Amino acid sequence: MRLFTEAEDGVTSQHRNVTSQVDMALRLQCPLATAQRGLPRITWQKRDNHDGSWRLLPRDGGRINVRPDDHGDLEFSRLLVSDAGFYRCSKTTTSGVDNHSMTVVLIVHGMTSDDESLL
Repeated sequence: MRLFTEAEDGVTSQHRNVTSQVDMALRLQCPLATAQRGLPRITWQKRDNHDGSWRLLPRDGGRINVRPDDHGDLEFSRLLVSDAGFYRCSKTTTSGVDNHSMTVVLIVHGMTSDDESLL
């Protein structure tokens, strides 16, 4: 499911839901990527579940990575329940940040031994 909204500042956002299972690998694609080599640069952020702020995800973050190619897919090598939440991709061009973003709501079903320690 995809929804489109436009904020008062003219920023257009796409929203979609993705559902998966714990311990699965997952790749989220950012539809804002283009075929132009080197442009735009895709970044991903995750919304903090406690204070609602957005945290930039590193390109080489271990279990969660933003691919270094032109498409900037977000890859999870192994999903945990704690990965569930809101993710946002945006693109940056040579002229600055573009006015488009996409938000993904990631829903993760199941429980792993790593997640049991969070209870």
